[in-house]
This record gives sequence, C-alpha cells and structure tokens, in this order.
Amino acid sequence: MGKRRKRNKKKGQNARREIAGKSASSDRRQRDFSALILALLSFFMLWLSMPGPGRAHWWLAWISLVPLVWLIQSPSSPHKLIRQVWMASMAFWFVVLHFVRLPFWALWFGWFALATYLSVYGPLFVWTSRTMVHRLRIPTVVAVPVAITGLEWIRVTFLSGFGLACISHSQFKNPATMQIAEFAGAYGVTFAIACVSSAVAVATSFSWRKMKAPAQVPVRIVHGIIAVAVMAGVVGFGARQLKIDAAVRKSAESHRHLKVALIQPS
Repeated sequence: MGKRRKRNKKKGQNARREIAGKSASSDRRQRDFSALILALLSFFMLWLSMPGPGRAHWWLAWISLVPLVWLIQSPSSPHKLIRQVWMASMAFWFVVLHFVRLPFWALWFGWFALATYLSVYGPLFVWTSRTMVHRLRIPTVVAVPVAITGLEWIRVTFLSGFGLACISHSQFKNPATMQIAEFAGAYGVTFAIACVSSAVAVATSFSWRKMKAPAQVPVRIVHGIIAVAVMAGVVGFGARQLKIDAAVRKSAESHRHLKVALIQPS
C-alpha cells in the first residue's frame, strides 16, 4: 500500500508539473509582443524619414517597411499580429499629428478622431499584403508595393483625402530620388520605395519565434539584386534629369526667358 501511495503521489506531482508547464507556455504565447516591436521599429524609421526638426533622414524610408514585410511573410495567426500593428500605427499617427491639438483645447477630440481613422491603414496594409502573398501567391516584392501604393491613393482621395505623411514625402531633401515623379507621380516614388523595402526584407529574412523560415540563398541573392537595381535605376534617372535641368538653366541665363509660377489648388 505504501509503495502504491508513493507511485500515485509521484504521478500527481508529474501531472501538476505538466499542467504548470503548459500554463507557463500559454502565458508566454499570450505575452508575445514581437509583432508590436517590429511594427514600432518600422513606423519609427518612417517617422524619422519624414520632414520635421531633427528628422528628414530620407534614406531610412527605403528600409522603413522591412520589419512590416517580415510580419507579412510570417505564417503565424494574423489576428494578434494585426492588433499589434494597429497599436503601432496609432502611435505613429498620434505623434505625426500632435500639432492638431495645439491651437485650441477642443481640437484634442479632432486629433484623437483623425489619428484613430488614419491608424486603420497600417493593419489594413498588412492584411491586404498577407492576403496577396499567402492566399493569392503573389510575390512579396510585387504585393507589398501594390498594396501600400493603392492604400495611399485611397487615403489621399477618400472623403476629400488626407495627403500628409505620404511615403514619397520623405524624399523632399534628395532631388535625385524624386525625379521619377516626372512620369510616375508621387505614387511612383512610393511604389519604388516599397519595392526596395520588400526586396531587402526577403533578402534579410530570418527565423524568430513564429517568423517564416529564412529564404534560400538563391532567393536572397535575386531579391538583393532587385533592391540594388531599383535603387540604381531611380538614382541614375534622377541624376540624369538633374544634369539636364542644370544645362537648361545655364543656357537660359544668357537669354531672356519667361518666368512661370505654378499654383496648386487645394
């Protein structure tokens, strides 16, 4: 009887340990904030690239979407991921629009409402891109630029539009990367930036918790080449256009010419 009691006691202890282990594992899964960390990193780089005192680091925009693209590639359940991206997106827009609340106390309500509305575009971008990548099997380097450029167009036009803090605005201090807007518009600049970011993300993919397994070496090389080729094409075209513009200005200085002012309507 004594031996039987000891065996039963040991079985009970083992069962309790197993239950405690499962509970601890469940708690760890519930406390997984990796998506929030990556999304915050992405939005922080995007914020640093935008116009503003001590910011305007235009080059950061070209890699700002990399952490978000890692999340888009992740095979983990999208529900918690989308919630955490939404939290990071909201933090970004509250910071970007902080000036709205300054003139009058009642504008705090407008600040909150506008930031909340705009924050929806972050998780919507991730969800749309994930649908294109995982369900429709569209390559990441195509899906991401199409999704973010399309959503940016919707944001700028829907309900009279809100065009502040578009990704293309980050390039205002670097004329060489803006020249493609001559034939592709501001959305073309956004598309090129997203294309480079998504290519860099695939080329640098890694395993972390529920992240997708790293891409194979040939895939990494191909996407690295895509990133370099797109960046070189944008900068090369921009340098060529700036050179042509400089020659035209130099030629115009020795002749009388018409001065034209362009007024953009609201």
